Amino acid sequence: MNDSGTDYIHRTRDWTVRNMVATYLSLCARFRKTYENLSKPEDFPHETLSDLAEMLFTLKEDAKLIYKPIVRTSSVRKQKDHRIKPDKSESDFLVIIGRLYHKLVVTRELKYLFDNYDALSRHFMDSKNELVHNIETINSFLEKSLPSLLSFLRYNSNNIKLLSFLIEIDPRMKMCLGIRGPELFRSILNDDNIHEKYILAGKYFFESGWYDDSRNILKKVLRKDPKNEQALAILDKLENISL
Repeated sequence: MNDSGTDYIHRTRDWTVRNMVATYLSLCARFRKTYENLSKPEDFPHETLSDLAEMLFTLKEDAKLIYKPIVRTSSVRKQKDHRIKPDKSESDFLVIIGRLYHKLVVTRELKYLFDNYDALSRHFMDSKNELVHNIETINSFLEKSLPSLLSFLRYNSNNIKLLSFLIEIDPRMKMCLGIRGPELFRSILNDDNIHEKYILAGKYFFESGWYDDSRNILKKVLRKDPKNEQALAILDKLENISL
């Protein structure tokens, strides 16, 4: 990466972080939904495990675009690296991503063994037992990852692309995190400037051409603060746009 690498990373960082969180929440929601509909853990579909592993691989690759490796090899140290050294909260989240990815890859292969070979190997039940254990471990791991995810979100609480995304996804957030959007914002923002963040999100949606999203968010602000000048000004611009 040449000297323009630093500029590139700073330009793309917010969007990359937003996509990382989006992928993680989508993966979490899909795993939970599938898990809750199972009669037995070993019935978890191989195709779904493969899809989840691919999602995490993409997430890992996205992270490599902006973050320096957590464990650096001697060959990496000799190279000029413009990427960001992750904060502890970011490192913790990256470790979770890596561990979960490898756990899913192993579980996917165990599921393949169980589906294709266990019925022919009556005296060997190892793959089934390991498969069930891994499925249960992944479910528990996702639950235990919540504090690290919240720390990652708090560290990136000035990322308006990320906050705008989180505002939109209450249903998935509830399934994965166990809390609704407003509760999450109070948690990661410590009750400070919540309306201000909503206004920034409304402005971001407006400037991006997502007018319905902008209007919906700004109306939430006005329900709490009917005379908010910033929200009213953006809504006035929205009313004057001919769609």
